[in-house]
Amino acid sequence: MIGDILRDVALLHEVTVREIRGRRRLSKHVAARHAAIWILRQVDETLSEQEIAQLVGLRDHTSVIYALRKVDDIVASDAAYAEALREIIARHTGQGLPGQPQRLPGSPDRWAIANARVYGVPFVKSA
Repeated sequence: MIGDILRDVALLHEVTVREIRGRRRLSKHVAARHAAIWILRQVDETLSEQEIAQLVGLRDHTSVIYALRKVDDIVASDAAYAEALREIIARHTGQGLPGQPQRLPGSPDRWAIANARVYGVPFVKSA
C-alpha cells in the first residue's frame, strides 16, 4: 500500500520513488515528498510522525510536522492540486470509487476481475 501511494505521488510530480525517498532537496523532490507525507497521514492516521518520516526516507519527525502544515496550506489555496491529491487518497482508501459489485455465492469475484484488467493481470482465481 505504501509503495503504491509513493508510486502515485511520484507519477503526479514526475519524479521517481527513489527520489522521494532520497536525500536530495531539489524543489520537485521536496514537493513530492511533502505530498507523500500528507497522503500517508490522510490514508492511515495511526502512523506516527516518526514512522512516516522513516517511510519517506527522513530522519526526524519534525520534518513531517512541517510538511503536513505546508501541504495543508497548499491544498487550501490550490484546488486543482488538492483534487489530484484527493484522487490518490480515494484510490487507497476506497472512497470515491465506483461501488463494489455484489458478490453472490459461487460467482466470480467481479471486483478482482475488474482490478486485474486495470493492472494488467492476465488471470484471476475466484476465492
